[in-house]
Amino acid sequence: RRVHGYRINRIIESNKILATMASERIPLYFCASIRGQEINKTEIGKMINCMKEYGAVLTEHIAYDIPEPVEMTDREIFERDMAWLRKAKLVVAECTAASLGVGYELAFAEQFGHPTMVLFKKDSGRGLSGMIAGCPHFKIEYYSTVDEACSIIRKFVEAT
Repeated sequence: RRVHGYRINRIIESNKILATMASERIPLYFCASIRGQEINKTEIGKMINCMKEYGAVLTEHIAYDIPEPVEMTDREIFERDMAWLRKAKLVVAECTAASLGVGYELAFAEQFGHPTMVLFKKDSGRGLSGMIAGCPHFKIEYYSTVDEACSIIRKFVEAT
């Protein structure tokens, strides 16, 4: 019994250490189309993984088909995401797929004064919105491959 009790205490202690480490990581915010135009979740996941090298990506769930632990209303999603956006130290937005939500998040990222980079795929056959491309607050970067996007993300985060 003592051995078992000791093991449980060690697991609890380890979990507390991991939770503390996660909370001490730099909070980062990644946004991309979710309900709007279709996105390549594999590529988005790779971009998020690049960001995770530098901190905790608060929105990493957007790349994966992970159901919410509890059903959330649109209002609850809004409140959660706005809290995350306020907490973030920087924002990366993949804007190749048009999304009203991402545009909204970008406006608040600018209002909050967060360093913000916008990624747009060169060969998408689309154009980046003039409201986004023309905003002097945003660093606009065009990429061809996900590896190139990750390189751009790393340079942005390291410079910020």
